[in-house]
Amino acid sequence: SRRRHVFDVQVGYPKGKNPVPLTPQCLFPQLGVASSAVTIYARTAVEPTIAINPKNRNHMVAAWQESRIFNGGALEIGIAYSHNGGRTWHQTEVPLQICIGGINQRLSDPWLSYAPNGKRVYLNALVVNTTLDINTQNQQGIIVCVSEDHGRSWSIPHFVSSSQLVLGVPSSFPFDDKNSITADRNHSKFAYCVWDRFPQVTSFHSDTLI
Repeated sequence: SRRRHVFDVQVGYPKGKNPVPLTPQCLFPQLGVASSAVTIYARTAVEPTIAINPKNRNHMVAAWQESRIFNGGALEIGIAYSHNGGRTWHQTEVPLQICIGGINQRLSDPWLSYAPNGKRVYLNALVVNTTLDINTQNQQGIIVCVSEDHGRSWSIPHFVSSSQLVLGVPSSFPFDDKNSITADRNHSKFAYCVWDRFPQVTSFHSDTLI
């Protein structure tokens, strides 16, 4: 019965009104361990973050984990923006989920920050795969996207850190976590991303990187 619910999962918000559907053919291989049941909390919103334009408080951008998965990450990062002080909101997409043209299978830890001149907003997130993508060594890591139209559209994701770790697969590769991003309040072209890097996913300590 849990598997039947997967057919109803939808993520991403393109220019049209309807979310992009995830096909079972794309989704099933990335659910991780095939012998165990996988619970997807469809349409849930986890770890919300919001940024407000310091030059025009009518501009607001919100992000969250869309459809959290019980053993780590979510299906997508949800994005919404308002240009009238939060009275109405519009949903858009940052194509991160691989099933809708993105780069990784699971997403987590969104964080937003506006530049002090109000012309740029940064999105920071954690991405990870549960099955090996032979086309890239960026199996997990920290990415940053930028919007220059107050959340309406976003740049391609840029990795600031990555490794070959695959979620749930024992390995000696590092694992990144607990990321955040802050725009410099004095220099509009500067922003700082901070995160924890564990030498291995089973490590009991991490280094803090910027």
